[in-house]
Amino acid sequence: MTALSGMRFNLETGRQQALARAVATTQVQISSGKRIDRASDDPATAARISQLTRSAGNVESWSENAALARTLSSEAEAILGQVSERLVQAKSLYVSAGSGSMSAADRAMIATEMRTIATEIEGMAAARNSLDQPAFGAGGAVEIPIGDGQMVRPAPDADTAFKVGAVALSDWLRTAADALGITDPAVRAVQYGQSLGHLDNLVTHVADVRAELGVQGRSIEAALDRLADAKINISAERSALEDTDIGEAVARLNSQQLTLEAAQAAFARISRTTLFDILT
Repeated sequence: MTALSGMRFNLETGRQQALARAVATTQVQISSGKRIDRASDDPATAARISQLTRSAGNVESWSENAALARTLSSEAEAILGQVSERLVQAKSLYVSAGSGSMSAADRAMIATEMRTIATEIEGMAAARNSLDQPAFGAGGAVEIPIGDGQMVRPAPDADTAFKVGAVALSDWLRTAADALGITDPAVRAVQYGQSLGHLDNLVTHVADVRAELGVQGRSIEAALDRLADAKINISAERSALEDTDIGEAVARLNSQQLTLEAAQAAFARISRTTLFDILT
């Protein structure tokens, strides 16, 4: 009889301890807001949460890179916009220089303005971005990762943007300016016509570079949208796996506490009866 009572005592004590642990676990889930405190609570779910955490870190890094790429791209576009305006201005001046009413002094003045524009464009080619780095680097455009295996070039390299063939935009402008100073009318006319064609090419070249930059810009914006959606999806899945359903947890806690209290009360009655039986 004593051995049986001791076995029953141990079984019931173990049951109540398990109930108490369940109550404590639920209380922690409610207070922390997290359903899983340790990986051992739910290994499969914990592994998925860990994977989502890594994915969230990657997405955050790519988002920061994409935002930086957008900034650098906008800065490059602003500079190239100024280059385009100056080239259009240079071409307009050059067209006016071809008028038969222009004197040598007038042509010399226009040549001076074109050389000034050439110097300004050289300054734009050497401009620095918000990172205090060359906005148009040398030796190939810088690539920035914005996704798994996805790279973008926020700005073209200096040679691509500021050269036509192997000749810098500024040098083409100076060559055109030099043509205006040729004294032989026939030779000047030939050189003038060639330089006017080159100026057309310069304007078209920069327009093409800006168009390509626009394509990259749209790619960056699409990546930012995709990454924003990924953030939302990862957060939602992680929350569904990790966060405590407070309403369900409170109801479960109430049920667990009632069960534990009932078990404790019943055990107290049984213990008193058993003790009485042993004494009698």
